[in-house]
Amino acid sequence: MACLERAERAEPELWGPNAGEWLDCLEQDHEPLRNALAWFRTHGDADRALRLAGALWLLWQERGHLEEGRTLLATVLSMPDATPSTRARAKALYGAGTLAFRRGDAKAARGCQEESLAISEELEDANGIARACIGLARVGLLVGDYGSVRSRGEQALTIWKALGDEQGIGRAVHHLAEGARLEGDYEQAGALYNESLAIHRRLKDDYVIAGEYQNLAYVEKHKGDLTHAAELFRASLKISLERKDLRTIPYPIVGLGAVAAAQGDYARAARLLSAGDRLFAESGAVIDPGDRPEFDRGVMLAKEELEPTEFAEIWKEGKAMSRDQAIEYAMKDRS
Repeated sequence: MACLERAERAEPELWGPNAGEWLDCLEQDHEPLRNALAWFRTHGDADRALRLAGALWLLWQERGHLEEGRTLLATVLSMPDATPSTRARAKALYGAGTLAFRRGDAKAARGCQEESLAISEELEDANGIARACIGLARVGLLVGDYGSVRSRGEQALTIWKALGDEQGIGRAVHHLAEGARLEGDYEQAGALYNESLAIHRRLKDDYVIAGEYQNLAYVEKHKGDLTHAAELFRASLKISLERKDLRTIPYPIVGLGAVAAAQGDYARAARLLSAGDRLFAESGAVIDPGDRPEFDRGVMLAKEELEPTEFAEIWKEGKAMSRDQAIEYAMKDRS
């Protein structure tokens, strides 16, 4: 079917320099793609349903369809003929596990990624094994098992190095950086984030570049260079806006709120953190484990330094901001 062919053709491009354009195309075709998925399900065509759902999970993640994506993936994965151990099932499980991670659902994420790993091992699919290891590294981030983050990241890195997969290598290095950051080793985290950034710059993958700017911004914040941190957050936000990535836009807004709190600008911090919090709720995602402590500390400082009534009023103002208003406010240098 043409819809499946379009989705599978677009999928590898969603990680490259023209990802935003490809996501736009899929978004424009979203209704026909939904209808195709429904047709496959109605006619019991589990293989094509799995293939289509496995190709669309990134669209659902990035363009504000998180819960819809989770529901559709769960429906497809539960089809009677979808149970055999196939690469299509392993890939759809990885997508379902990733969306569960975005919702902070560690139990569901673990179940999906463990099954994806088991299938990939059964099929001796090295790339599938590495992909599932990354999924399980994310679960480790959610539950605070940083040893697992390291071991799964290193396992994936070894496989992707053997395959000569530069994009995979970059993904594995990123997760090793995440583990180091959450353990408080900002020197190692910074070195690994920069390694990942260099790889993805070569690949012209703006999606990851935006994320690594944001992660390096937190490293700079902890090193005390708040000006550089703010510059990196704004650079990240600019890329997310260009890509129309609704899920990633709240991250640099929250980051700039955390920087404002560290600068002692508590009113600005409260507005930005509140606006970011609302945008996360709108997207259906939760703040990533690495960023949650930064958000919590920023809120705590603002609450401690502002009068309770003042904090409550400013927090309300932030919640009332539209996405465009929050972006405009975040892009300003200071209040």
